[in-house]
Amino acid sequence: MINIEINKNYLAEKKYIIDIVFNNYLGIKYNIIISDNSNYIIYLNNNAKIIVKDYFFRNFNDNLKYLDEKYLPKSIKYANNGFIVEKNIPIIYGNDLVTVRNNEIICNIDIFSSIFFMLTRWEEYANSTRDKHNRFPAIASLSYKNKFLNRPIVNEYIEMLWNMLKCLGISQERVINNYEVISTHDIDHIIFKDNRLKTIIGDIINRRDIHSAYYRLLYRYTNPFNSFSKIIQYNMKMNISSRFYFMAGGKTNYDCQYNLNSKYIESIIKLIKETGNIIGFHPSYSTYNNEKLWKREKESMDTIIDSNILEGRQHYIRFEVPNTWQIWENNKMLIDSSMSYPKHEGFRCGTGNEFNVFNILTRKQLNLKERPLILMDTTLKRYRKMNYIEALDTVNYYKSISKKYKMPITFVFHNSSFEKINWNHWEKVYTKIIE
Repeated sequence: MINIEINKNYLAEKKYIIDIVFNNYLGIKYNIIISDNSNYIIYLNNNAKIIVKDYFFRNFNDNLKYLDEKYLPKSIKYANNGFIVEKNIPIIYGNDLVTVRNNEIICNIDIFSSIFFMLTRWEEYANSTRDKHNRFPAIASLSYKNKFLNRPIVNEYIEMLWNMLKCLGISQERVINNYEVISTHDIDHIIFKDNRLKTIIGDIINRRDIHSAYYRLLYRYTNPFNSFSKIIQYNMKMNISSRFYFMAGGKTNYDCQYNLNSKYIESIIKLIKETGNIIGFHPSYSTYNNEKLWKREKESMDTIIDSNILEGRQHYIRFEVPNTWQIWENNKMLIDSSMSYPKHEGFRCGTGNEFNVFNILTRKQLNLKERPLILMDTTLKRYRKMNYIEALDTVNYYKSISKKYKMPITFVFHNSSFEKINWNHWEKVYTKIIE
């Protein structure tokens, strides 16, 4: 067992991030020692030690003063040392000095505060920038501005720390996590409606689009949004399962009202259950900061589905840190998977691994886990304007990164994205992700 020495200042926050790093990621047993020392000191059994300088929490008294936009990092420098696994590593807090001598390493990159910054998303609480849906946008984030949104920097920090521990002769073995494809589907639309004869005639005469006219006519008799059997068949070939996140309410123009009690949806849910796939909750547009409404929809869904739903994702990825997480926690959910930017793919939390959430206001670690969302079909096509070939290249990149760091890659592919008019060829993107 290793000993980790910290002081009492921001003790809850430090205990949380130490547990995430050593327990959640590395699987290494540790013991915390409280002292007056101002830095993090990691003692190994062989009397070697790593000193990680505290460049963040030491600047504040033990309160929540740091949750202010003026304390957000303004710019990022990149470091290069013998312990990193990429050509450089972003420094959120600290500087690039790393000193190695005998049985001691002094690291001026504040690994722990930097990981805390990424996982807790306190940046989004302090920065009031919002889009028209009251969402924190990717372009306002430190990772986007400094071009590391496409990098799992939490994993990079942890690999750097592990290499330091190995250099000093740590006797414990780390836990090796596994690469995994986690397929999710937000069920926003059930019935394809863009198949009016007037539109079909317009395809032929005005737009000279025979392809769309053909499929629009076909979809008067078949429903392309009923892609559940197709998805399940694809998954069975790859020996994976999917999570299907259904809605149980919503009255805004951004919600897609459908009746979970209908015989049509009942047969879909029966198929999902019988094939060993998972049903999850997709709370409506207005629930992200309305616990009463969130709870009412969840209870309705549990009753109709005849299950205790334990995971899901917020509709439109509307999220308010840390309040939305607390709503999920209060209602005994196990996993949220909302942490992604709607308009840009990447690592919003700096990782693809699941981790326990920390409420920055109550200063408590929650039982709820976040499963970060990395890729979404509508992000790539609608917002990033990619064609399916460009999307395939993006998929390949994120799969390679996830394999390299032996972490899951979670993605959304809507059941409505298998139709051939607006999403022609995108079925190939889905099969590429899961292969």
